[in-house]
Amino acid sequence: MRYCRLDGLAKDVSLVALGTGAFGAGRGWREAFRLLDRYAELGGTVLDTAQVYPPSNPGEGERIIGHWLRRRGMVSRMVISTKGGHPRIATMEQSRLSPEDLREDVMQSLERLGVDRLGLYWLHRDDEAIPVGEILDVVFGFQEQGLIGAIGASNWSRQRLEAARAWARQEGKPGFAASQMGWSLAEVSGPVAYAGMLYVGEAERAYHAETGLPLFAYSSQARGFFGPKGLAACAGDEKARRSLAGYVSASNRGRLERAVRLAEKKGCTPNQVALAYLLSQPWPVVAIAGCGSVAQVEDSCGAADVRIEMEAIDRLTYPT
Repeated sequence: MRYCRLDGLAKDVSLVALGTGAFGAGRGWREAFRLLDRYAELGGTVLDTAQVYPPSNPGEGERIIGHWLRRRGMVSRMVISTKGGHPRIATMEQSRLSPEDLREDVMQSLERLGVDRLGLYWLHRDDEAIPVGEILDVVFGFQEQGLIGAIGASNWSRQRLEAARAWARQEGKPGFAASQMGWSLAEVSGPVAYAGMLYVGEAERAYHAETGLPLFAYSSQARGFFGPKGLAACAGDEKARRSLAGYVSASNRGRLERAVRLAEKKGCTPNQVALAYLLSQPWPVVAIAGCGSVAQVEDSCGAADVRIEMEAIDRLTYPT
């Protein structure tokens, strides 16, 4: 495993984070514990969750993680990466970024996780009708109270990220420690997201490369596009195609073929190449891997040991 550091955090951040969005829904406590145990054994340190995970039973994911942290004695080792300020699932059009909403979410997350401090706290959504200073003033207040460590922006546009950076400079605050958006080697070509989810394009890549702002990439494995399911979908399997809606395209088929060839040369899997594509960018990137089995945890964590040169990154992205 490889690691990086974030402003506001004393702990090492593993370059592969374990996505836990299905904990408490598709994955029960016993299965979740198996995934968490193996991830920790492989050197992983970042557990990515949220106040609304899973959408069918909000908060259950945090409860499972909190129980595991206490049972395994892992509170001091793990970076708890959780999010608040997300609209209620039933009323996604109603913003929840008021001071009262944000405090409610922070306090509930602390209680469910059974910790005194949230290591990396994300604003899960933005509301561009609210000046950035009004939102950030609240969360930096939580930081000053010792309730949270580093602060991140999930699904914030680059324009709002830049406005937040300018506000932080003016106020003498540390600013966002990282940004979180959807990103993978496979381009998104259709509806794959809930309302408000943002994906990295060329402009976002350029912004992060220029500023050096660390990026946490969700949907980093494109729903398994770079595994057997993607190969089946590209071969015409209709069930696989439906499960990968938004990713099956001529462009992505070419990226998968090039990832397969590079994986053969490097002695790894195509999925590891896809994750290493993110981890080999010229600024810090953490890939959030949502894994459904111990084998998938092992494959995803193994990607941290795969290095890809910039020339190969360009070849993966574009046809030669």
